[in-house]
Amino acid sequence: LEELGPVCEKFDVWLHVDAAYAGSAFICPEYRHYLKGVEYTSSFCFNPHKWLLTNFDYLLEILDWFQEFNRTKPKKFSR
Repeated sequence: LEELGPVCEKFDVWLHVDAAYAGSAFICPEYRHYLKGVEYTSSFCFNPHKWLLTNFDYLLEILDWFQEFNRTKPKKFSR
């Protein structure tokens, strides 16, 4: 990400990280070094239900955010 990110930023290319399985590991400090350059990403996806045993039922809590995340040009997220 550290090498690819600046190139994507320079040419206005969307950079997506699909961390469906590994993304949950980033809550552990010993794995966070793999996130270097994540600030360049346009989107980041991880699925807590795969490692953290979180059910899909919790998705209902974020439905009010869902429309914003599905926009073609999303705004910066803030609660």
